[in-house]
Amino acid sequence: MIWYDRGGPDSAYSYLARVVGRLEQSRRNIPDLELRAFQKGSNRYLYEKLVAILAAKYEESRQGALLDSLVRYIELAKSRSLLEALDRLHGVAISRIPAGLRKQERRVLAQIEQTENEFNDSLSPARRDALQNHIAELDAALADVRLRQSLADSRASRSLRPQPPSVSELKARLLDSHTVVLDYLLAPYQSFLIAIARDSVSLYTLPPRSLLTEQFANYTALLQRSAREESLIDSLKNAAEALARAVFGPFFDKLPSYDRLYISADGVLSLLPFEALVCDGKYVIERSQVTYIPALELLGDVSKNSAPAQAHLLMIADPMPSDKLRPLPYSLKEAQWISELFPADHCKILTGKNAARSVLMSPEISQYNIIHFATHSTVNPDDPLRSRIWLSPDTTADSTDYLSLRDVMQLSLSADLVVLSSCESGGGRFQLGEGIEGFVRGFMSAGCRNVVVSLWDVEDFASAIFMKEFYRNLRSGYASALRQGKLSMINSPRLRLRHPFYWAPFVVVEGN
Repeated sequence: MIWYDRGGPDSAYSYLARVVGRLEQSRRNIPDLELRAFQKGSNRYLYEKLVAILAAKYEESRQGALLDSLVRYIELAKSRSLLEALDRLHGVAISRIPAGLRKQERRVLAQIEQTENEFNDSLSPARRDALQNHIAELDAALADVRLRQSLADSRASRSLRPQPPSVSELKARLLDSHTVVLDYLLAPYQSFLIAIARDSVSLYTLPPRSLLTEQFANYTALLQRSAREESLIDSLKNAAEALARAVFGPFFDKLPSYDRLYISADGVLSLLPFEALVCDGKYVIERSQVTYIPALELLGDVSKNSAPAQAHLLMIADPMPSDKLRPLPYSLKEAQWISELFPADHCKILTGKNAARSVLMSPEISQYNIIHFATHSTVNPDDPLRSRIWLSPDTTADSTDYLSLRDVMQLSLSADLVVLSSCESGGGRFQLGEGIEGFVRGFMSAGCRNVVVSLWDVEDFASAIFMKEFYRNLRSGYASALRQGKLSMINSPRLRLRHPFYWAPFVVVEGN
């Protein structure tokens, strides 16, 4: 690094800190959140270098003030567009956007939806390319409209979250000395983990991003294979412990001291169920409950993540989409089991043809503080906004039979919890600097505070059994209820259900 060669680490730090400061300031002049995300991703390497220099300085001096700077720059390197979307959600009244621009937005969204509905397996390559090009043009038109909306509302266009919390502020939010926050940053030459507990803060260096990504890929491949070949279960546990040693680093030996883990992951670790890693022969979930947070700023009062006292539940189960998707017979059983845990007047179940998009897009949706989907969902990694939760066709003229990620972000929710007991609900596109894009970001941007998602395809039979136990323990807290559901499967008399492939994919992401 040229600044390092000329003036040493202090000179390099000063230079990079000024550059990053100007980048953060320039984001205030970018009204569109997606453009902000692109700007952050393309410049992430500067944040990574800055963190590396700070880490080296801290190792030499052990100055506590450097830890605050490390936390700040690690957080600035990731997760900011979700925070900014939440700020815009809570701080901008739609009445301040001119009616003409709102009408243009609705028109372009309708055109996008109409074009997306033309896709089917019988399309010729030329027609498919033409539709994709048309959607790209409409996306550009939508971005232009939203840019003009942002410019018309100075508060929306310049909204940026406050700086990330300090180490002392984070410590004050922790429940007790058995709670720890693990904050990750993956980088090309070495990765970093900061462990923040009530009585200690530690910095650890981890393997580079490429090696962690390779180990993650090998582990997940073995996880899938061993679900079909029982002889591989010992190999899977060995791989899970090796991966645990890699992602926890020296903190691995301290894991047994903590009952609650709050994880702010990065890169491929956003798709890793830490609960299924192994420490001293036991799954992590057998020792600790695990909660995921998209950013440290979203770590709220950790004692207040249980279901509302008067929970009103909306369940969408076993819809009838027009696409040839296999039925989900156990999703009906799942809905029945869960509904038995709620008073009849606090639970509404939509199944079959009634599980339609129009209900979810109506104002009625704001009445429910828990929304549960027991449906198919598909993730489009190339175009995340076309990821879909499959529903029954509407009776309206367009007969739309899905809720796209774009639709989700248009919802107006007051839900405390959304549960996606569906296939592939957690995944999405990795955009460097912004964490995982997917339904978590979509539902949180729409106003939901906590989201339970599945990280990979789940069998509806296993999902139904798991969700029954989750809801049975809901009053103990979302992370605790999730842990109880997983422990019930680990201890199941059914050998298949004990395998982590069936219980590990469900994770809770907190956005208090």
